[in-house]
Amino acid sequence: MKIEAEKLKMDSNEKLRPMKLSGNLAENWKSWIQRFEIYSTATELDGKDQKIQCAQMLHHMGEDAINIFNSFTFADNEKNKIASLKEKFANYFVPKTNVTYERYKFFTSRQNEEPLEQFITNLKNQAQLCNLGEEALRNELIKTMLIIGIKDEAVREKLLQKEDLTLDKAIECCIVTESSRQQLRDMKQNTSSQSQGVNEIDSIRRTTRTMESNSRANKETKSRFDNKDQFKKVSNCTRCGKNHSINNCSAYGALCNNCKKPNHFANVCKYKSHRNRKINEIVDHDNYEQSLLINEISNNSKINNCTIELIVNNKVNVFVNFKVDTGANANIISLDQLKSIEFNEKSIQRSHEILLTFTGQKIPIVGKCYLHLRLKDKLIKNVEFHIHKGNGSIIGINACVELDIIKFHEEVKLKEIYAINKNCNSGYEKLINDNSNLFKGIGKVGIPYHIELNENAMPVVKPIRNVPFAIQEQFKKHLNELLNLKIIERVEGSSEWVNSYVIVRKNNGSLRICLDPKNLNESIKDSKYKLTSLDDIISNINGSTVFTLLDATSGFWNIPLDKESSKLCTFATPFGRYKFLRMPFGIKTASEVFQERFQEIFADNGVQVYIDDILVHGKDKQEHDERLKNVFRKAHEQNVKFNLSKCRFGVGEIKYLGYKFSSEGIMIDEEKIDAIKNMPQPKNKKDIQRFLGFITYVGRFIENLSEKTQPLREIIKQENLFEWGEPQNKAFVELKNLVIKEPILRYYNPKKPIT
Repeated sequence: MKIEAEKLKMDSNEKLRPMKLSGNLAENWKSWIQRFEIYSTATELDGKDQKIQCAQMLHHMGEDAINIFNSFTFADNEKNKIASLKEKFANYFVPKTNVTYERYKFFTSRQNEEPLEQFITNLKNQAQLCNLGEEALRNELIKTMLIIGIKDEAVREKLLQKEDLTLDKAIECCIVTESSRQQLRDMKQNTSSQSQGVNEIDSIRRTTRTMESNSRANKETKSRFDNKDQFKKVSNCTRCGKNHSINNCSAYGALCNNCKKPNHFANVCKYKSHRNRKINEIVDHDNYEQSLLINEISNNSKINNCTIELIVNNKVNVFVNFKVDTGANANIISLDQLKSIEFNEKSIQRSHEILLTFTGQKIPIVGKCYLHLRLKDKLIKNVEFHIHKGNGSIIGINACVELDIIKFHEEVKLKEIYAINKNCNSGYEKLINDNSNLFKGIGKVGIPYHIELNENAMPVVKPIRNVPFAIQEQFKKHLNELLNLKIIERVEGSSEWVNSYVIVRKNNGSLRICLDPKNLNESIKDSKYKLTSLDDIISNINGSTVFTLLDATSGFWNIPLDKESSKLCTFATPFGRYKFLRMPFGIKTASEVFQERFQEIFADNGVQVYIDDILVHGKDKQEHDERLKNVFRKAHEQNVKFNLSKCRFGVGEIKYLGYKFSSEGIMIDEEKIDAIKNMPQPKNKKDIQRFLGFITYVGRFIENLSEKTQPLREIIKQENLFEWGEPQNKAFVELKNLVIKEPILRYYNPKKPIT
């Protein structure tokens, strides 16, 4: 262990190089002392005796620095004091600042080739050396020099037009403009590369068709010249539409302005009406009886909401929008969408099939390919797609069934009947149908909530975060949906608080916007409300045999915010600023506020509330059903809405808070058992801490837990190095086996005697 400790020390020493005593000594000292302070914190050196800290500092500075140290004179109260040692070296390396010169450098600062962010940082750092007075004056001067020194004339003009411009707003405006231009360049580059690829394909195919057409035309010309009736007249020529003598057609060698094919004019082109034509079927050239029906591919369809986004060929964060057509026997994808998923053009196969309209007119297709489709956890491979040059893609009946997009039922009573059949026992359909409005929309509970801030709270404006190009359209669409639902609202004018945000992709592929209000959360007063504990819930469930789990739709969005709190929840996007009108995900008091309101509404015998999950239970079906009806009545009164797809009705076993509850007792959820079962042997202290976290969560199922985890807890102590031995391995295996056995924890019965 000593050898390993020495090795760790050597590795740390190598990372902290001696101070460079040439060049700009002041800058070298500032850089080196900052690295040393980071090193001291990381190695916990700053917690040791100051004499040791001084020795370590001199050791790391190097031999030349020790010679400088020997020239210093220390008073008795300064010896072996790390602060005094740093001060001596600082006075030696850093000359007295010439304020006049530093101000000259500040007021003559101009952006050259450095990035905009670097120029702003340089201005702020230079201002610190200029002794410019109070913070308000310093910020105003930095803003002025930013406007004067910025290289972009358009941005400068934009800044000069703004009224009540602060430094933070000026910086935000500059960064937003710079970010928008970069995104625009990326979009142009992406569009250019896609167009170039499609044009190359069309060019190759057009050249091939031209050569074939020329070859046919040459053969026809030769045949006509060899014909003894070559001087006969041609009426209504199919190539030019005129009357003329044989072999004297004016369209020969011409290029059609409609289809770009040779040897005919546009006025007689057979393909002139194919654009924007609805596609009805795909027919094999050799067998017209084998037709594959397609509804339509067009932009003017009256039905525009039967679409679904699928992941194609496992391209993460890249979705293709398909129209669901249960009457189609084939799948269609456009060439543009195929290019968007970076499909290898060499994999496009020739096809002997063409698309037909209802009138039987032929529309050529490029070819066919085979793709993998994924919807949530459902994956189907090698699905045949026919490729066309138009807009839009269709997924047919067979793929819809395989992906569980559609199901066949004899009778449909509700739009949500599938969820009812899946999530409840028989007998509850009528109760759900009678309360169907509880499962539509998002609720709005109670009076608007006011977020309380600490007295010393200082507003913070965060810069705009870039949105990945692949999800920009989906993100913008989601913002519009939230606007329509009145979850968010556009912000006009300035905002004191502007938060960052995080985009989370849910299991169904849709997006969720969560605030990332780090600075705001630090300023919010803590909630005094305490969440319900698992022990309280377990004691109340004792004796129950029938369970229902209700999930509040969109959780925290059920809580409205007052005007002042809504302004605090402002966030900036590339598409503008918005503020939440409902409680957003990310506010540190959201869980407690939500729990308190739902507890006030539903608190009753046989009803357990944990944030947005409501558990209704009873000793038999009759008692359970009465309690469930009472919950539905209160939900109607308080405008609470539930997510039907996540609810479970009248079951004998329920998953709740990571456990399984039944009449027999409490069991560990299988997912947690699998997670512990598949956990590999720890390789460092962090792995052990992660494993112990899992074990502690299910610790109520393990007897003498503290004794069994002792060997593992011993080696994660700060003073011990990680050393995996037989005691640790034995404890690790034993704990995993105890969890895998799926023990049952009986409910505590206060009526029985304690043994």
